[in-house]
Amino acid sequence: MIKKYFLSLSLVLSITAAIAQSSSNSFEVTEIIAPVPSFNYDVNDSSDFIIQVRNQGPNAISPGDFLKISYNIYDASGNNSISNDTTVMVNNAMPIGAVNRFTIAKNISLGNSDDNFTACADVTGSIVYPSNSNKFPGKCSPFVVSITKQKLTINNLYYAAEKLHFTLKSNEALTAEVFDITGKSLKKIYLSKASTQSFPLHLSVKGFYFVKVYSESGAATTKKFIVN
Repeated sequence: MIKKYFLSLSLVLSITAAIAQSSSNSFEVTEIIAPVPSFNYDVNDSSDFIIQVRNQGPNAISPGDFLKISYNIYDASGNNSISNDTTVMVNNAMPIGAVNRFTIAKNISLGNSDDNFTACADVTGSIVYPSNSNKFPGKCSPFVVSITKQKLTINNLYYAAEKLHFTLKSNEALTAEVFDITGKSLKKIYLSKASTQSFPLHLSVKGFYFVKVYSESGAATTKKFIVN
């Protein structure tokens, strides 16, 4: 009786495993081809959303099946600008290990403001195999919309009455640092976003000095001035 019970349980488990295997397959998004990773797009640019998918088995995927795909694009604050589910037809056979390319959306507007964005996609299954058994089915890739390093230029630089004066335009937070002719740092100060700058600077030795202004994004400029 006990032997029959275990035989029956083993049969049930085998059938259950077979059913689970027949309804699932392992898919992996191996690469997001577009939007192009790390590319700097202009505001109001558009792009197709193109991915590569690997069939990790245990089943071969036949032409005519449809992959079920979720994709989204979000900004640096985590806000979704696009979030959709779609299906794409498998046109070419995907034996185990095959990698196929799919265009999952066309002419997506990438944004109308400067920001860093991330594009993500994952396969949730297919029509024939509705469950994806892969624990890590998705892929994310960053891209940028119209963020460029601003060119900094120091103008009208002079030293008078123990103050350093100059003009400079920037929409970023800036830091100024003063050096002597040997490269020794004498003063470091955070600047306001005003175009006209001046700050106290005591220099008792006559000669040449340098002021370097730089931003958090990496833009920088250096200019020489003289103390008479």
